[in-house]
Amino acid sequence: RTSTHAYTLPHLRKPNRYEFLLLTYTVDGAGNRASQVKGGTTTNFILNTGDELAATGGGFTECYSYNAAGGQTNRTLAGTGCTLAYDYEGKLTSSTVGGVSTSFACDALG
Repeated sequence: RTSTHAYTLPHLRKPNRYEFLLLTYTVDGAGNRASQVKGGTTTNFILNTGDELAATGGGFTECYSYNAAGGQTNRTLAGTGCTLAYDYEGKLTSSTVGGVSTSFACDALG
């Protein structure tokens, strides 16, 4: 079973000038977004067996992958790859985006 929802969103086109875009989306029986139409462009959302976003197609194309704990480990957005790494507690320890790496650490307060 799917359902469809529609909203009108203000969209800033130029300074001090808004235009309104119609956003329509469908959700599946589990409440996951299955597709959306924004500004006449349709994007489909593909989920994996864990109901996690695996890819998009149509209006924009993106890919995602996850580890066994459900943490996102890789994604490709607008052609740029991103890799994420986590420690044993599932806290983000590093990210690499477009070849640039950043490390993260927690203090005693977490």
